[in-house]
Amino acid sequence: MEQFIQNKESGFLYIKSALDSHNESDEQQLREIERIAEEENVSILVFDQESYNGDLFNLGITQYTRTLAYYQNGKAKKNLDFMNLSEDQITSEISNFIQDVKFDFID
Repeated sequence: MEQFIQNKESGFLYIKSALDSHNESDEQQLREIERIAEEENVSILVFDQESYNGDLFNLGITQYTRTLAYYQNGKAKKNLDFMNLSEDQITSEISNFIQDVKFDFID
């Protein structure tokens, strides 16, 4: 993860929560993210905050847990927060987010 930011790489990053109470929703969101990413032919990097005891900001990560972001040259350009999305909205929001990023930053 540190290399991703230090090398100013570009790509999608999902931050899993360290809270046990979020495990089920994290796994559901991640399954859907990975499915759509495969359809869209993009890679997703997953960072499990449970494996890191510090502040993400110290790593240069400017997003919160349970979010999907696109980084370009090491800086977050676009962010999708799942906090206020219903289960019915998740699939379409992930798909729209990835397609928008591809249009705005990749293609």
